Amino acid sequence: MSETYAIKYSTKAINDLRDIYSYIAFNLQAPETAAKMVRRIRNSIKELDFMPERNPILDWEPWNSLNTHKMRVGNYLVFYIVDPLQSSVSIVRIVYGKRDIAKALSE
Repeated sequence: MSETYAIKYSTKAINDLRDIYSYIAFNLQAPETAAKMVRRIRNSIKELDFMPERNPILDWEPWNSLNTHKMRVGNYLVFYIVDPLQSSVSIVRIVYGKRDIAKALSE
């Protein structure tokens, strides 16, 4: 049986989820859609507890050297780092897919 990985959220990733909810709920005036989207993202992240390395690693530095993975969830991208020694997955950022990704990751 394969081991499961603990999921850890960075402060930025938590803030990203709040921002996603706020934007959809208040700017787009769709609170139910906002809740569904955040729930969908969180459920996808929960599934990283098993075989988290299944998603591709970014191919630009410094993120490639850090083994930063990318997972698409709807219009959003979840960036995370797998630590096989600690059996953990660190969620780094969750950003809208059409943003300047390199800039968002460097913030």
